[in-house]
Amino acid sequence: MAVIEVCQPIAAKRQPRILIEGLGLGTAVHKAAKVLPPRGKISVAEPVADLRRWHGNHLPNLPSNAQPGHFQVLQESLSAALAAQPSTFDGIIVELDYPIEPFLVQGTRPAHYKLELEQLKSALRPRGRLAIHCPHKDVQLLKALSQVGFEVEHRLVAPHKRSKARDHLVLAALPQEE
Repeated sequence: MAVIEVCQPIAAKRQPRILIEGLGLGTAVHKAAKVLPPRGKISVAEPVADLRRWHGNHLPNLPSNAQPGHFQVLQESLSAALAAQPSTFDGIIVELDYPIEPFLVQGTRPAHYKLELEQLKSALRPRGRLAIHCPHKDVQLLKALSQVGFEVEHRLVAPHKRSKARDHLVLAALPQEE
């Protein structure tokens, strides 16, 4: 869901670029490659060498529209990838399914999110889109995104067919120009 919400609106751009936080099971990469045109670029920030090696057999099997340079794995954390590439991405997808500071500490004051959200914002181009998939609704995160300049929307995501848990999707977009 997060991948589609970010990729569909930017697919018509000349050279859309997205950044995905973590390889996971590779689902987000495959969905993004199906939606984005071959001229686009998909980057994944994955600092864990064991995960990169495990995916070595799976990631070359991208959909047939993939071109050389269409997909790359950055051997660094999300934070390092964001810092190294300011104003680069049209979309960023973050899956928050484990506790990291300050994200996922429900009820954290908006000021505690500021540094991380400013870093996400600085890596996006004008009208860039951010999707944060998380296990709970965090009103303070929504407020913090608004405070740093994002237009914010929250959606409840239908559970996986084998799960009863409902997840939350936070969609944030930057305005045309600041």
